[in-house]
Amino acid sequence: MPTSKPLHGWLNVDKPRGISSARVVARVRQLAGGVKVGHAGTLDPLATGVLPLALGEATKTSAYVVGRSKTYRFTVAWGEERDTDDASGQIVATSAERLSLSPKFRITSSTATVSFSFTTGTTPACRRASK
Repeated sequence: MPTSKPLHGWLNVDKPRGISSARVVARVRQLAGGVKVGHAGTLDPLATGVLPLALGEATKTSAYVVGRSKTYRFTVAWGEERDTDDASGQIVATSAERLSLSPKFRITSSTATVSFSFTTGTTPACRRASK
């Protein structure tokens, strides 16, 4: 239901898997009665996590959030090559060979699936989000 008062501020959305950041923004804009909405970073449709949204006058402050260091947590399953370079693709090759890890990654699990954290500055995968 649209609101009668303009909304200004930040809203953290727990974005589920399978929906794009743009779709979240569009839905919040609709629910907020057409107020200007922007996001402080894009999450891939396959990713889950916090998507900070600026509403109304707060969109003018988004540059202060976007330019800041961010931490990403992700899980890697070693030994599979997929045709899309992400979990949505078909497996095209497998390997039992494992790479040694750079010191910039911190291992938080010793199982076959390993979790890492890194801050911006690390190059992401070559695949870009599609609209």
